[in-house]
Amino acid sequence: MKQIILSGIQIILPSPSKNDLMYMSESTRERVFKKLIEAVDLGDEDLAAEGANEALAEEVPPYDAIIHGLAEGMKLVGDKYERKEYFLPDMLISADAMYAGLNILTPHIPKDASRSKGKIILGVVEGDARAPRSRWRKRTDPVRSVNRPGPP
Repeated sequence: MKQIILSGIQIILPSPSKNDLMYMSESTRERVFKKLIEAVDLGDEDLAAEGANEALAEEVPPYDAIIHGLAEGMKLVGDKYERKEYFLPDMLISADAMYAGLNILTPHIPKDASRSKGKIILGVVEGDARAPRSRWRKRTDPVRSVNRPGPP
């Protein structure tokens, strides 16, 4: 079993049996990854879709194509942004290219491989100092002065 966490979602993939293992050359994987990285870096949605389809055709695991191709491309774009080589519009164009590839690859990640470990409950205790005052303090609060209006 292989555990993967993608965008906060835990995915557990079953280990393939020895008969199911398909060996592909490292150059094929690297070629697909480089194509996806280049597509995201250039902001080319068509090239990203082509790279994602090629990854599926070459039987590269979709998760690997996402992590080592699309996500690496966005890391490269982020680094260029930090060095002021790219600007915000460049990042948005690259994000569109990444999503073009994600839309093709994501449906091929096995849905039955993910399962929930539990539920998360978030809340704020009434009267908590970090809670917005307008939500728990009433307009008739004696602490407020007459000269200082409260929140609407």
